Amino acid sequence: MLFYALEDLAFMKNKSIHHWIIVAICCGLSAASIGICFNSLGVFFTPVSAALGIGIGAFASHVTIANLLIGLCSAVGMKLVKKYHFRIMVSLGILMAGGATMLMSLGQNIWEFYLLGAVRGIGCSFFALVVITYIIGNWFDEKHGFAVGLTLSFSGLSGAFFSPMLGYLITQVGWRYTYLITGICIIFLALPGTLLLLEPRPEKKHLLPYGGKMIDKAAQSAKVASARKVEFLSIPFIAVALFATLVPAITGITQHFPGYVESLGSTAAVGAMMISAAMIGNIIFKLLIGLLSDKIGPVNACSVMISVNLLSLIFLMVTNPVENQPILLASAFLFGTTYAVGAVGTSLVTRHVFGVEQYAAVYPYISICIAVGSATSLTITGLLYDLFGTYQFSLFGGIAFGVLSLLILQGLRAWRPAPMPIRYIAVQSPE
Repeated sequence: MLFYALEDLAFMKNKSIHHWIIVAICCGLSAASIGICFNSLGVFFTPVSAALGIGIGAFASHVTIANLLIGLCSAVGMKLVKKYHFRIMVSLGILMAGGATMLMSLGQNIWEFYLLGAVRGIGCSFFALVVITYIIGNWFDEKHGFAVGLTLSFSGLSGAFFSPMLGYLITQVGWRYTYLITGICIIFLALPGTLLLLEPRPEKKHLLPYGGKMIDKAAQSAKVASARKVEFLSIPFIAVALFATLVPAITGITQHFPGYVESLGSTAAVGAMMISAAMIGNIIFKLLIGLLSDKIGPVNACSVMISVNLLSLIFLMVTNPVENQPILLASAFLFGTTYAVGAVGTSLVTRHVFGVEQYAAVYPYISICIAVGSATSLTITGLLYDLFGTYQFSLFGGIAFGVLSLLILQGLRAWRPAPMPIRYIAVQSPE
């Protein structure tokens, strides 16, 4: 018995190619669940709403329904994938999301799209943000921030690639066939790696987390049992939940860039370039915030990103879009920091505040706040413009939310629990 225990110990590695294979699989999950299912579907709004004879807003609501359900169902989805066979449950979610998207090609009435949007949202809850960050959190100790940032940057990269591609396909083969192709792409990106190689925890492959250390299993169990229980009405939880709601609540400003510059005398083409600049920032800053988190900690990394975002909002407010287009595009690029904080930073801050052991229980509920903030952002920005006839109030609101987010981050420093040790080991210590 002792011989086999020592043999297992000798072969457990904390750095291997399999760690990065898991990252590659999660990149596919991120590209499918966020990049395609939410960042690329705007190209369908105009042609499908015209074909159904309804307003664009009414049709776009099916994406809002899906976005809300992915947040509301994430806690249940996380419990199910942990309780039952992990790969089967994740694969089921992928097939639900991809299948619902393919069935939209047959849609004749708006209620069908609402129903299929709900199915897609529920399916995505099994393989989107919460599950992805749970997997990466289990597999990485060192370079955790970089791994999360790299994985979630593929949502922006996927959106930047698939949006023009799907738009082109709609003009060539129509929106019905394009929905079929979109569903196939979702399944192709996410399902093969999930079925073949995905494991939720490294010990399943006789590995330690990347950079992790071997510890005694019995001693670790005692430490885990003594960890603080999650108190959902505690000040730390409320603060993180508020932070998670405020940060994505300004992301809708991006989609209003064309209307914003048109209201100031420029053209929608300039606004479209601003959206592209913001999406490029989305990709780059997601990578950068992960690297910064590994170097200076999640709170400091998020503080830097939010400060940059505040500067971008100030420049957007004072820049003349007709005379200073380069400054406007640079500001839009810097505005991409809001996506980095919302997707990557919130996950890292939650793990920082609640510790490794409590993260899996807390983050699904935090993701509901993220979903609510992002789902309402686009609508609130439009309503403020309709009410006041200007986008300046939305920009002022973004600055106020940014300042409040910075204050919350500073307060969370004092509430961080004692650092939790790495939890993983494959065998019992010999007695």
